[in-house]
Amino acid sequence: MSIASDQNRVALRYVTALLDSASESKAVSKIAKDLTDLGAMLKSSDDFQSLIESPVISREDKMAAVAAIAKKAKLDKLTANFLMLLGKNNRLSALPTMVALGLKEIDAREGRLTAQIDTAHVLSDKQTKELKDSLKKGLGKDITLNITQDENLLGGIVIRAGSLMIDDSVKTKIGRLQRQLRTQTINTAKEEEVA
Repeated sequence: MSIASDQNRVALRYVTALLDSASESKAVSKIAKDLTDLGAMLKSSDDFQSLIESPVISREDKMAAVAAIAKKAKLDKLTANFLMLLGKNNRLSALPTMVALGLKEIDAREGRLTAQIDTAHVLSDKQTKELKDSLKKGLGKDITLNITQDENLLGGIVIRAGSLMIDDSVKTKIGRLQRQLRTQTINTAKEEEVA
């Protein structure tokens, strides 16, 4: 078993406990907002990321810093206690994984699915709505779109939602054509050798 899967299992246990407590307290929407906010903080703050990952900073200092962050961000008491538990158990480094798993689990519990959309160009509001409606109809779930622009795609779109993966990017189509040309060239060369 890999280290990553062990870490994910541990992270999932913590997240499940948090969400079960949130369900009992009828605070799931507050916890979802807190996890979204924490995810944004982790992405935007190198200092926060360094704090949770640093082996040099003591457990007590990390807990004090996390408590201050929770207070300033006005996180729900349940989320603040969760962060303190992570600090106490020396698990703060797994926070990014726990945030992602938590949001995914909340979506699953509420019958929603988050779709990762990579496009070469920015989608218009109309295109975004049509895509969302189409995915909702096809998958039978409420869909949240996470749209990223990736100019390396050259054109087209890549959609990942649950077990669904649709790659209709120009980059992939060019790669497919290159493989077909190589295969065709090799087959033609073999036929000429035989003849």
